[in-house]
Amino acid sequence: MGCGKSTELVKTYDQLQRKGEKVIIAKPTTDVRDGEYLGWGFTGSRITKDKKPAFYFDTIQEVFDKVSFSILLLDEVQFMLENDIMKLTDLKQDVIAYGLKTDINAKLFPASAKLLAIADSVKEIPTLCENKGCKNKAQVHSRYINNKLDKSGISTMIENGLITYKSLCINCWKKERE
Repeated sequence: MGCGKSTELVKTYDQLQRKGEKVIIAKPTTDVRDGEYLGWGFTGSRITKDKKPAFYFDTIQEVFDKVSFSILLLDEVQFMLENDIMKLTDLKQDVIAYGLKTDINAKLFPASAKLLAIADSVKEIPTLCENKGCKNKAQVHSRYINNKLDKSGISTMIENGLITYKSLCINCWKKERE
């Protein structure tokens, strides 16, 4: 959504690697914006254009079984399954997860809700509302298909040329839907 989640992930990855940690990035196969992968592929920041290796998985167990790491960075955690979030509690290694809290309907993604419930700590990456003239903190987002607001209620669509998103404060988000 342009707030810098993946940029922050890439920065954390680089810092941990410089400290000698065996850090990996993993993300659900649902996210195909950087390519369709199962196993090793790439993820990156659309802000800095920096790409890093990432292990794509259908279930988190694949990561546990196939990859060795001391720290796990999870990207696009909102696309994970709730039971995969619970399996993270079995790990002795540190896990840092990045993702969205809510969908376009301002409802918690199930995986994000589970993660918020069990996380040791939560840090928001703040960004401003994208509406011109608004300086409020963005809390939710809207989806546009062919530049028209999508009011379908469908929670998730992976971006392509016709689908875009905009981060908004709650007031601008509500006004759009009136």
